[in-house]
Amino acid sequence: MAAYGRMTGEMLNVVERLRALASSNPQFDEAEIRFTDAQQAWHVRVIAGCDARSAGLMVAAMRQSRFITCETDRMIGRTAALARYVAQLESVQAAPGTKPPIAPTYTCPYTDAELATVTPTDACMIKAAAKRCDNSGDTCLVRCLATGGAKFIGGGCYHVCARHGLRGTPWEAPAEAASCTTR
Repeated sequence: MAAYGRMTGEMLNVVERLRALASSNPQFDEAEIRFTDAQQAWHVRVIAGCDARSAGLMVAAMRQSRFITCETDRMIGRTAALARYVAQLESVQAAPGTKPPIAPTYTCPYTDAELATVTPTDACMIKAAAKRCDNSGDTCLVRCLATGGAKFIGGGCYHVCARHGLRGTPWEAPAEAASCTTR
C-alpha cells in the first residue's frame, strides 16, 4: 500500500505541473496521457482547471478498480515516464511556436492464445472494431476481453480505442459488428 501511496503522490505532483503549464501557455491547453498494458488501461486526461483533488479522486478510483492487476513497480515506472514527459513540456514552454513532445504510449500486443480465450462474438467484434481503432487500441481491447476485465457489449473497455475514446467523439460499434451478434 505504501507504494500505491507514493504513486498517488507522484501522479498528483505531475498533474499539478501539467495544470500549471496549461494555464500559462495556450499551446499546452490540453495534455492526454495514455497508459496501457496487458491487463489495464489508464486514461488520464488533464485539462486546464483540473485540480489536485479531482486528480486524486481519479487515482483513488484506479486504485480501487479490479482492473489494476499489474505489479506495483510497473505502475510506478509509468508514473516516472509521465514525469519525464512533463519535464520535457516544461523545458520547451518558453520557446514560442514549439510543439509539445508526444506523450508516452504503451502498447500491449496480444497473442493468438489470448485471442482464443475470448468468445466468438467478442472476437468478431474485436476484428470489426479494429477498423475504428489504432493498433494499440485494438490490441489492448483484446487483452481486456481475454483477461475477463470487461465485456465488449455495453462498453467495458472500448474506450481503449484512442481515436474515439480519448478525443471526445462518441463511440459507436461499426456497421460490420452487427453481423457478430447474429451468429
